[in-house]
Amino acid sequence: MKNKIELLAPAGNLEKAKFAINFGANAIYLGGKIFSLRAQSTNFALKTIKTIIDYAHKKHCKVYIVVNILCHNSFLKQLKPYLLQLNVFNPDGLIVADPFVIQMAKKYCPNVELHLSTQQSITNHKAALFFKKNGIKRVITAREVDYKNLTSLCKHLKGKMDVEYFVHGALCVNYSGKCMLSNHFTLRDANVGGCAQCCRWNWTIFDKNKKLIGGDFSMSLKDNCLAKSLVALAKTGINSLKIEGRMKTLHYLATVVNSYRHLLDNFPPANKYLKEWSNELLKAAKRPISDGCFLKPIDQTKLIYHDDDKSYIKQQNFVFIVTKQISKHKYEIISKNYFTIKNKIEVLSPNCNLQKIILKSIYDIANECNVSIVNKPMFKYIIETKNHTSLKTNDLGRICK
Repeated sequence: MKNKIELLAPAGNLEKAKFAINFGANAIYLGGKIFSLRAQSTNFALKTIKTIIDYAHKKHCKVYIVVNILCHNSFLKQLKPYLLQLNVFNPDGLIVADPFVIQMAKKYCPNVELHLSTQQSITNHKAALFFKKNGIKRVITAREVDYKNLTSLCKHLKGKMDVEYFVHGALCVNYSGKCMLSNHFTLRDANVGGCAQCCRWNWTIFDKNKKLIGGDFSMSLKDNCLAKSLVALAKTGINSLKIEGRMKTLHYLATVVNSYRHLLDNFPPANKYLKEWSNELLKAAKRPISDGCFLKPIDQTKLIYHDDDKSYIKQQNFVFIVTKQISKHKYEIISKNYFTIKNKIEVLSPNCNLQKIILKSIYDIANECNVSIVNKPMFKYIIETKNHTSLKTNDLGRICK
């Protein structure tokens, strides 16, 4: 049974947007060059926004544009022309936070849904309904909302507003990202997209007498992963499951979207299936994971006190993208990381189970010779497989650990 909950994925650039769509997202969200809270992601020029909206709509995928900065006076003059241009492109929604941006979006994008950003820290239905009166169609809850409160919120908003909830990705150690550390230490404002992630730095701790207590202390939270809570999430009445990560890698995006897509399309997932795809999600993990705030409050088990975690082991290494098939067993690839002919390779493909391949030969196109080691990223090679394979353009290869 296919679950009707929307799977919403991030898109940090054009390539990532297309991968998110092709690996199973029902909707994607992306930011423009201005008014977006991920200033360090590539983000989209206006021309590219139109390109990806047209591409997504042909694939029956929705596109939400992030316009969620807290709008300082210096941004005001740019807002009207920007919204007018977005309106022409016909996005499916705008993700907004600032009251003035909401007011302007209602006026200049009258037929576009407005979704309230998590930056507004909505934790109750009364607050959500306040914003409904001001034109908001969907509320993206604070990441601190737990199962009990999410259930209550969805119950009271059913038929009135859609509810969106973060299920995977980074969590901020400060409440809903309301942090001034980045401003204080680097003059980069987190509330206009410049967060330097100071909480993840290694800190040295002193007592009031300046006596050293400890070093290499981090205030960071483990990343969020709610794959094992999908049944509980569905029971809340949630409308959309959101994946964080406009600044994450292509491999991370494809792996996470693909995993949640399989789990939602085989809902409710059997225990064996749930274990398989939960383990698959670990292959994209860069940091330890937890269930965030969903099942119980944050405690010491969900914090990363130091810069490593002995329970965390990176399982995979993303090594290539398939660019085209040449013959039955030969494929052109573009390299991403080091691998050798002796490595066992696992291939991730949209809507397919994982394939294991055994390499027979590797041909270096630039130097016109066979090689046993690939050690130049972003170069083209031809791989030949020993076993039967059916690889397609944009499949991802990674080393099996």
